[in-house]
Amino acid sequence: MELHFYTRKRCPLCDEARVLIDLFRHEYFLNVIEHDIELDDELLEMYQLKIPVIVLNGDELDGNQINYDSLEQLFKKHA
Repeated sequence: MELHFYTRKRCPLCDEARVLIDLFRHEYFLNVIEHDIELDDELLEMYQLKIPVIVLNGDELDGNQINYDSLEQLFKKHA
């Protein structure tokens, strides 16, 4: 599965989300594509208040929604 992970440098919430993603990486064969929103003005405008953001097959979780259970549900839905 191709997972898009929108992040930025010096973001503790992003670091926590990355750890959670890594817990599931092998079980769900995740291909994680990281996007640094600070390198793209359009992404910065879209996600600066929401990061970290995870997008999988059109489903999106933002920083307020990312936890172990929500990720597990997302991955099971698309497995």
